[in-house]
Amino acid sequence: MGVINVEFIYGSLCPPSPSFPPSSSPSLLLSSALTSSVLPSSLRNSSVDVRVVVLQSDGGEVRAGVMAAGAAMRGAGVRMRGTATSCAVAILPREGMGGKGDAGGGDAGGGDAGGGEGRGRRDNEFVVDPTHEEGARAVGTVEVCLVGDELVSWKTEGRGGMREVREAKDMAVRGCRTWKKEIEEIYGK
Repeated sequence: MGVINVEFIYGSLCPPSPSFPPSSSPSLLLSSALTSSVLPSSLRNSSVDVRVVVLQSDGGEVRAGVMAAGAAMRGAGVRMRGTATSCAVAILPREGMGGKGDAGGGDAGGGDAGGGEGRGRRDNEFVVDPTHEEGARAVGTVEVCLVGDELVSWKTEGRGGMREVREAKDMAVRGCRTWKKEIEEIYGK
């Protein structure tokens, strides 16, 4: 069986992301996503070396690395189970807004997410693909990885409520599907 070697490094002018504890290194996350997306038969006696060099760190470098490496492997002719995509959503506390309706701000909104059951109240807002600053303010984050349309991994951090986490996960999955569509328009299915 083949091997996928992954190296994820930060350039000399780019400090490592503060959001990764040693137990969840970017190389490990990238390796897991790529291993899940490659058809084992396509690497029988082969070795694929993937090197991601981060030149600017704003909070989405691992997710961008998953998609760039997966697209590069697809472009190189490696047979894949599906397109590897990754997306995150931060759950941020609403600032100075009370009452009902949309929380405003963020890249995604609408719907009921916490607060009163079925009343449309939102206690937090959601930001798709958060920056480091937004991640630092978040009360919770949800990050997902899809291969094709299959959810292969997801993790949550923080203290968001069940409804908020579910809504954030659904937003992240929709983000992955949007990226999948874009990548497949370039490389085909």
